[in-house]
Amino acid sequence: LAIAWADGELHPEEELTVKEVVGLLPSMSAGEWALIELYLVAPIEASERDELVAILQNTIRSVEDKRIALDAVDAMIAADGT
Repeated sequence: LAIAWADGELHPEEELTVKEVVGLLPSMSAGEWALIELYLVAPIEASERDELVAILQNTIRSVEDKRIALDAVDAMIAADGT
């Protein structure tokens, strides 16, 4: 989501991509989905982004986890066509 907000806007294509990518993640809780919904409404502040990146880095435990994370980054970068 921080990537999607990088240009200061969340385009409809980016929002759809976020939902598609998040849907690929195993066992998302209702609370985690609620947090995603919150981030769809407002940009992520730099300090919070740094915290979320640290959490992500700690949760990538396998080659498959890394592949999923990189695929998500690629999808977000390409989502609005720029």
